[in-house]
Amino acid sequence: MIRIDVELAGPMRRPWPEPKRQIEMADGTTVVELLKSLGFNSLESRYLSVAVNGIKVKHSASLGDGDQVFVLLIVGGG
Repeated sequence: MIRIDVELAGPMRRPWPEPKRQIEMADGTTVVELLKSLGFNSLESRYLSVAVNGIKVKHSASLGDGDQVFVLLIVGGG
């Protein structure tokens, strides 16, 4: 098991009331698996940008123990 800090930013549905929480996941968990466990389906995940330890990553990236994950809703307008 790994422990990661997850912070959700922007006007999105959240699985918990606070913006940041430490959670446990299985070793080798990817970003897309994390997003799915948070309740985001594949269509919703397309509109989320994810940074791990301050670096933007692809959803296929693996997570490690102690990672800081920042999830941001991509919004547009004009």
